[in-house]
This record gives sequence, C-alpha cells and structure tokens, in this order.
Amino acid sequence: MADVRGTQLRPQSKRKNVIYFPAWIDIESEFGVLDYARKAGWFLHGLASHGGNIEALRNQLADGLVTMLFGDQTALGRYADQLQIPVVDMGSDARASNYPKVVQDDHAIVAMGAQHLLERGIRHITFLKHRSIQQQQVREQALRAIIASTEATYYPIDFGALRHGSDRMIQKQKLLATLLQELPKPLGVMLNYDKDLPVVTEACQLAGLSIPNDIVVTSMGNNIALCELGEMPLTSVDVNHRLHGYRAAELLDRLMHGETPPTEPMLIPPSHLVVRRSSDMYATANTTLQAALSFLADNASDPSVNVDDVVRASPSSRRKLYSLFQHELGRGISEVLTDMRLEEAQHLLLDTDLKIVAVAHQAGFSGHASLVRTFTRKTGLTPIAFRRRAQGDSWRQYNALYHAARV
Repeated sequence: MADVRGTQLRPQSKRKNVIYFPAWIDIESEFGVLDYARKAGWFLHGLASHGGNIEALRNQLADGLVTMLFGDQTALGRYADQLQIPVVDMGSDARASNYPKVVQDDHAIVAMGAQHLLERGIRHITFLKHRSIQQQQVREQALRAIIASTEATYYPIDFGALRHGSDRMIQKQKLLATLLQELPKPLGVMLNYDKDLPVVTEACQLAGLSIPNDIVVTSMGNNIALCELGEMPLTSVDVNHRLHGYRAAELLDRLMHGETPPTEPMLIPPSHLVVRRSSDMYATANTTLQAALSFLADNASDPSVNVDDVVRASPSSRRKLYSLFQHELGRGISEVLTDMRLEEAQHLLLDTDLKIVAVAHQAGFSGHASLVRTFTRKTGLTPIAFRRRAQGDSWRQYNALYHAARV
C-alpha cells in the first residue's frame, strides 16, 4: 500500500481538480464522469492518468474523489479516508464506506429482467448466485420477492457451499448441469452479470440442454463485448453505467461547493433491456397461442399486418385469443406485435449501418416517426442514441473527451 500522505489539497479556485479511482473499472461509468467533468470544467485525473495505481496520485492536488468501493476496508478505502476531501462512492456495498453514495437501483434492474422472462411465458425462474457480495444478495432477494407476487415459481441455486480450489469452476458446471436437468422446463436463469454466462453454457452442454429452448437466460450489465461476441448472444439489462458516472460526478460537484451530504443513496434506474438470442423464444403449451405467435414472428416485419390479421389467421375467436395473450403472456396482441418489431429494430441498429428510415421499414413500423416514437417510449432512448450507446465510444472519442476535460 503506497503512502498517500503526500497527496495535496488544491487551493480554492474556480476549476476543481478531481480524481476518478474505482475499484472496479467500467469504461461507460468513466465516460459519465467525463461528461460531467467537461460541463464543470474540471481538471480530471481518470483511469488514463493513473491506471489504477495509487502511487501515481501521491502528489496530485485534489479537491474531490469519485470512487467505487467493495467489501470491507480496502487499500482504496483507506486511501480515500486519508485524503480528507469530499468523496462520492459509486459502489452499492454498504460495508465498504460511509461516504455519500450514488448506486444502481438493483430492484428496478432485476424487475426489468424478470418482467422480460414473465412476458416470454416463463413460469420457472432461478438466479445464478455464486458469490457472497452484497449486490448479488440484494438482487437475488429482489427476484425472489418479484416472483412471489406472480404465478411463477422461484428455484434457489447457490454455489456458496462448494469447496475452494483449482477445480471450483468444474465443480460449478457439473453441479449446475445436474440442477438444470432436474428443474422444470423451460427454465429462466437470471445472471448477476454478463460474464457469468460461460458457466451456464458449459453446464447446458454437459446436461444436453438447449439455450433458449430449454434454458432461457437474461443478465444485467449489457457489456457489449460479453453480450455480442460470446458463443451465445446474451439478453441483458442496460444498467445505465454512463448516467451512474454522471450523477456521481454531479453530486461530488455539489459537495465540493459546500452542500450537505445526502443521508440516503441516490438510485440510478436501468435504461432498457436488449433482447438477444439467449431469450429469443416464447413458452406456451397452448397450440392456439403457439400458432398466433408463429404468425406474428413470420409477419411482424410487414408494416401492414395488424391485430385483425392475427385474429383472422387464428381458429379462435377474437375474445378468446385476447384472453390467451393476456393470461399466458401478460400482454395484448398489439403489444406483443409492437415488442417483436422493437426487438427487430434493436437488432438492426446493433448489427447493421442502415439508416433509421430503413430500420423502421425492415422492422415493420409504418415509418420513421412511428419507430422513433415507439422506441423512445419503450427504451427511453431514440434509435440513434441507442445505436451510439450500444456500439460504445471509440478510443478516439474517449481521448477527445479526456483531453477536453483537462483543458
């Protein structure tokens, strides 16, 4: 642990000198801090300045610190304590610090993922819990509570009892394979973070199970590299990392100007959920509903198709078909049709360079305005903003933001 007593406080001036030093590196969170730093005109020492090395900051003038702490007292936590300047903690672990907190709204994040599984007709759901970190415990408890309020059933899976050792990952895969074989199908599996997917895919291979036909997987984080480039494209909740960083920096600015620290954490809501192949299915044993969903899947990209066409293609009456959709999926026919078109628009925005007008047409919307209106209402982002956010900022843009924050 480096001696940080040499870190200096910056004399009062209009421009603040701020350090961003998280225990967990997330580039989108730093972009959020950079966004606010540009607005406030800070001198910012981000990850590019110190690379996670406390020693590099010993002689930095400092007015404030944005950090992210986990677990009990850590080297980074002790560093923050010694600075004796305003600090904002982006970590959700209450054990880590007593600093003002800006944290992800874990209950809202879990609710968004759970709602997606329920809308797909999944009635058997579990959470992959294999660490003792507080955030994972909070999210697992939130999922339990949500499922308890529905007709679905929750099945606990906990790897905490597994012995430690070099073969721990193999233990997990074998145990999970056995559990997945025993639990009813289709089974919804919610992951705490995107990087947990390989444990599930390997277990499914051992058990002879298919994703998404047998095991339907959703996650939290929406890390593009993990969700898009893995063996199985992963459905995930975008937890709004960039806004998380922005609000943390905004709160620090207020504290540096003498505002009283808040007594409760500021909660950052999730942005949206991106549907990928890991949950690309609808679960129902009703043959009438299966036929209607197949018709929608085959024809949703045709802008002229509407609810009347679905009813005409079904042997059931309009009233019975409406009742089936509401009972099995919790949504009406029109909403399911809209959601299918929205999912296709998301895929086109992620996987192609098509203009928004072309995306609207290919996804089945009546036009550009219809897509923008629906997309913004459902995700909180315009299609252009969604594409830019999902594709991430280039390193050129990153460097431009970083240097702009320092000049």
